[in-house]
Amino acid sequence: MQKRIVSFLFLAITYMGTSQIKITQLHLNQGNHITFNNPNVALDGFNELAPNSMIMGKDFSAFSQNELYPYFPNVNGNNLVTNTASFNAIQVGLKLPKHPSGTLRIGLSTVKNNLLNTRGTYTQSFVVDTFISVQNGSMIFADSIVYQYYSGNYSNQQLRLDGAYIWENEAGKRWAFTAGLGLSLGLSYQSRTTLSYGERINSYVVNNENKGTSSFSGEYETFSNKMAWGTTAYVPLGIGFKLGTKRPFWIPWMVYTELRPFVSILSIPNHSPRFTPGIGTASGIRYTLN
Repeated sequence: MQKRIVSFLFLAITYMGTSQIKITQLHLNQGNHITFNNPNVALDGFNELAPNSMIMGKDFSAFSQNELYPYFPNVNGNNLVTNTASFNAIQVGLKLPKHPSGTLRIGLSTVKNNLLNTRGTYTQSFVVDTFISVQNGSMIFADSIVYQYYSGNYSNQQLRLDGAYIWENEAGKRWAFTAGLGLSLGLSYQSRTTLSYGERINSYVVNNENKGTSSFSGEYETFSNKMAWGTTAYVPLGIGFKLGTKRPFWIPWMVYTELRPFVSILSIPNHSPRFTPGIGTASGIRYTLN
């Protein structure tokens, strides 16, 4: 797929060289998306994404699902926000002879999507000692506490063809406002599922403070998944700032930021395609060619 996209761009550039289409801009931009849907699923949603998993074979029926694990601060996935995506793009700006009022911005982007998440926790405590408080005579218990967790995540990275038609309105010598319509589509070059399970034992806890030893054991599994596709339609609404108005070196340069409401359709192996509306932001730099 990557070779096909590159070949398509080469043919497109060759065609532009023999037509009236002109390359007028160069762009580099990056950003993030946040979707409005809930990405958390039940653990059995990972059955086909992680075949023959040893972790999936454990009994998690007593676990509380989709709760954070405060006793595992460094666990992979504990603080993972799975309704986000990040992207990087390189694009050229084209002037079309039949549509001179705007610029067609087209190029390649890489997109990292975090699409599915599951997690759960379970806590057990056992009384190992009792004693009487010398201050008020009350009974105090010392417990051995076992904290357990599981987590699962599906993510992919995609190479996409990304294009947007942009209208620009200058506001003074330095500022410009932009609006447009955009579309990106492509296939994944990496698609994987990760699962983890851990257990922490605090041996002697009194009044929520561990006065004994603490031990941790864990398991971690990674599975490669089938290729997935994705497409996103977005509305880039931006503001740009020209870096110079007098010095020739700085005149062609502009930095800009965009707000991007969007809708995406993303495939997940052995699952129904996921429809995800959301909001994104992008920041970039533009060089205008003479």
